[in-house]
Amino acid sequence: LPSMSTTYDLPLEELEAGFERHYGHVTADDQPPFDGVREVCERICAGGGLNLIVTHRRRSGMDRLLAAHGLADLIADTVSCYDDGYPRKPDPAAFLMLIERHHLRPDQTLAIGDRELDVLAAHAAGLPAALFAPAPTDLTADFVLADFGALRRIVEYPPTPSEGRSTDLGEPPSGPVVPYGTLHVSPRALPDDG
Repeated sequence: LPSMSTTYDLPLEELEAGFERHYGHVTADDQPPFDGVREVCERICAGGGLNLIVTHRRRSGMDRLLAAHGLADLIADTVSCYDDGYPRKPDPAAFLMLIERHHLRPDQTLAIGDRELDVLAAHAAGLPAALFAPAPTDLTADFVLADFGALRRIVEYPPTPSEGRSTDLGEPPSGPVVPYGTLHVSPRALPDDG
């Protein structure tokens, strides 16, 4: 909302009030996570990895949704660009901070998003990126996923990014399983706070 206020020379207070009026009627049931998200997050935790979120949403709204869907305990950390003062994606600053805060190795960390700006932020931070795109897309990412089942296979048997342009990753590669840290970005159906 602050950027919209500046861009269109609109009073921020009026935009925030209108946003609250509109989304005050939207329930958690109206904003479900993608199918399979819980299972992927559980697998990452079970393998010693972390689930992290970078979002443009306000922290209070994200926390409410995570709690309502029983996901809060699966998320190790959340950065709200709105509340925490980080530039909006595709700027990588919030990603870089989480990499440093949690001592993540970029080669063992996967950023997951559903918009081009998520992929751009991940790449600018030196991370491979998975793009959730249920319909065919021309957007470029290291992995393009039609569903979270494909993501589960990546987490269990991480291929190299050059193997990843397919939603059907086939048989798992031989070798050890690498527990990924993940930087999730705002899930689908969650309104962007401006």
